[in-house]
Amino acid sequence: MKFTTIRQLSLATAVGITVSFLTTGEAQAYTFTKIADTSTTIPDSTGVIQQFGIPALNNGGTVAFWVAIQDSLDTMPWFPNERIFTGSGQSLTSIAKSRSSASFGFDSRVFINDEDTVAFYGVDGPKILPYGVLFISSGGSLSESGGGGFYGEGGLDGINNQGKIVSEYVYPRFKTLNIGNREIESSIDYPDLFPYTPFSDVDGAAIDDRDNVVFRGSLREGGSGIFVACDGSLFTISNLCQNRLKYGYQSDDYNCPGDSRCHNIIATIIDSSGPFKSFGNPDINNRDTVAFSAELDGGGGGIFTIKDGKISIIIDSSSPLWGGGSLAINDLGTVAFTGAFGIFTGLDPVADKVISLGDILFGYSVTAIDFGRDGFNNMGQIAFRAKLADGTQGIYRADPDPEPPKSVPESTSVLGLFTVGALALAKRRKS
Repeated sequence: MKFTTIRQLSLATAVGITVSFLTTGEAQAYTFTKIADTSTTIPDSTGVIQQFGIPALNNGGTVAFWVAIQDSLDTMPWFPNERIFTGSGQSLTSIAKSRSSASFGFDSRVFINDEDTVAFYGVDGPKILPYGVLFISSGGSLSESGGGGFYGEGGLDGINNQGKIVSEYVYPRFKTLNIGNREIESSIDYPDLFPYTPFSDVDGAAIDDRDNVVFRGSLREGGSGIFVACDGSLFTISNLCQNRLKYGYQSDDYNCPGDSRCHNIIATIIDSSGPFKSFGNPDINNRDTVAFSAELDGGGGGIFTIKDGKISIIIDSSSPLWGGGSLAINDLGTVAFTGAFGIFTGLDPVADKVISLGDILFGYSVTAIDFGRDGFNNMGQIAFRAKLADGTQGIYRADPDPEPPKSVPESTSVLGLFTVGALALAKRRKS
């Protein structure tokens, strides 16, 4: 089902007055597709969808998502009743059910690549310790990734188009990021156990199609940053890791070749030694561009991109659109983000708006919106979760009407110039 949203003139006018110093242009038109909502009939169930997870989206427009189900006829209401589905606007495809041989329950984060391979994390709850398993669904067949599970908490951070998974395992007092047979360890309490790692914590990993993984890291010696782990077993190392920096480590730091960590080359993308105070979870595209949110030493924050050492400002906290929410970058270099009252792809509150609070979606006003890092593709489509004024919750996809690809603007607006000045001032103060 599709429905084109007509933007409310009152909202656009109000925003235009508030941010009159920004350039405004003709609005990008979107058609909205309903993937599923709380009225959707669930295959093989008498229940109704009670809750949705944040959706993921591939370049073919297929959406993957988690749901929790409420069933008045349920004979085991004390057990999680959860499903993983995919859909593109027609019927839903069931990927996995809880209470099955697969898993007791699922994490709400689900991922999908361009081969329609779906990856997700399952938890076997009845065991004394949480027992986690990473699952892969491909071609209608469900299997465990890596052939087994692990005791401890964990989760999945992404899957690329080669089927490589990045995940995190959280054990008492230490945490690891795992990229196939490569590991990145962190620990505050066990420095002797992991003497080779500079990290006290690692989180928020994202993976590109060359198995480069960007992540947020806190350092044992203080400070934090955005780092990248490249595969040192490849013949040609990514440009991101050509110049291994202060916190880098590679094969000669381990007892090689048997150690799985030998293939990691880690480099610093950006850290807190400059104008930045702290960082949010990053994203990476297949053009070596990394997008990230950060707080500044002098106060405020923003969303930035960095490529070849050059930092560009997408939005900062002086903008009325700023919301400090999630972000995603596609291979065209476009960054989508959750703003103060909607989803945007730039600073222009009209031309760059995807959908905002108060817009009419399938007959009702939108009262809540969010999307995730894996909900934005190279076609400009965005998969998001929304709540409507009548109480309906659902998963929807925004499809941009055909137009020439939109280039990413340079930071030449008044807002951008002020922000560049603020960054320079913050750096001078810190030095």
